[in-house]
Amino acid sequence: MPKDEQDKKKDALGNPINDEEDAESKKTGEMILGIIVLIAVGFLLFKGVPSVFKSVTGYFGDKSDAKAACGRHPSVLNAKTDYAAKKAFKACLKRY
Repeated sequence: MPKDEQDKKKDALGNPINDEEDAESKKTGEMILGIIVLIAVGFLLFKGVPSVFKSVTGYFGDKSDAKAACGRHPSVLNAKTDYAAKKAFKACLKRY
């Protein structure tokens, strides 16, 4: 048996593997993996960024409309003391 035939790579069944086919299958596998990763990253960006942006905007956002609505809330207006009105106002802002 010539030496070059002995040096060839063999698959699990013992069949010789052509280096060109092996390189092509690796490229195909890497391309498929790349597409899967891009789809996963795209999905995370599509679903994750808007929800994070919404929660950050809600936390740091302008709450002037909430303050105006809570200032007219009956629990704040009907409070007997300033302390009770302040507590009712803060509770209303947390619920808003």
